[in-house]
Amino acid sequence: MPPLLSLLIAKCAFAGPFTPKTMIGPWPERQVDQTLVLPKGWLQLAVTGDHKVATRTRDRGGVSRDMEPGVSFRYARTWLRVDQGFSRRVRLYAHAPLVRAALVRDGETAVATTALGDVRGGFVVQPWLDARVLGAVQVELKAPTGVEWPGGVTGGAGNTSSFLTGTGTTDLNVTAHGQLGLGSIGRLRGQAGYDARLPGIVGYVVEVDGMANGWLNPGDVWRVRLEGTAQVGSDVAVTAGGTARFVGWYRSGTSGPSVWRAELYDIPASYGNFFDVDGRVSFEPVPHFEVAAVAGYQLRGGYTGVFSHLGLDDYSPLPGVTVGLDLVTRW
Repeated sequence: MPPLLSLLIAKCAFAGPFTPKTMIGPWPERQVDQTLVLPKGWLQLAVTGDHKVATRTRDRGGVSRDMEPGVSFRYARTWLRVDQGFSRRVRLYAHAPLVRAALVRDGETAVATTALGDVRGGFVVQPWLDARVLGAVQVELKAPTGVEWPGGVTGGAGNTSSFLTGTGTTDLNVTAHGQLGLGSIGRLRGQAGYDARLPGIVGYVVEVDGMANGWLNPGDVWRVRLEGTAQVGSDVAVTAGGTARFVGWYRSGTSGPSVWRAELYDIPASYGNFFDVDGRVSFEPVPHFEVAAVAGYQLRGGYTGVFSHLGLDDYSPLPGVTVGLDLVTRW
């Protein structure tokens, strides 16, 4: 083989997303200097694990009450997150979770399911750069890729032999972001978003006296979030924030006289207002590596009796403390 051709083949073989790039933007020196998108040319890969142990439920009035003695619900997710700085103003991303939902009774696992959850992907556009005040728009699509078929429906909720790991429906989310820089000591971020949760036929809604699965129209969601980040030294940043969510009525039903029509009815006590608080401690010794500890808690929530018996924490999140670890590498 001619030497020149051998050299070209070798260069192609070693080229790709995991190799150094010539057209790459500088990485911010401190976490509080990071903007709402990645610098151009950076690829970020993260593995995030979070885990919640719930020993309480919420009644129709949203009041938290203890489960039966010795009973707890464990909900864990391991996220694979890929983000890319497509340009100086655009970030592309895809996030996929592996979900484990388990019911534990007297220290022994009674029912548990581990499977892929609902995958999310989208983009963030930040129109202007290098400013103390920044803004961005995010568009995200959630695909129904998780398990939506409960194991065992005969006999009602008490006979469930496996849990759901996905909602079975598609979401289209639009979020506006804002950021205010506070120099080298910190930053403030806020966001307001709307989740259009589209109706669909799902495996966990069964037509009464029918032979088929039924329709579910999840309630749309309005979201507001505020958070503040303080830089502690050159490598450590501490973040604290809160998120309020206003969830509309869920509706279920059957197909109507034509394929273009469904007859849906409100599910009692299915709407609700939620408020969660969370914190994050991030350690970034070099631009190519970051590790962070995260924690969260639900201060206010809605009725959990609609979907929690199916393990569907996305729709009926049980109150409890969530802890997690975030490992990030980028190049």
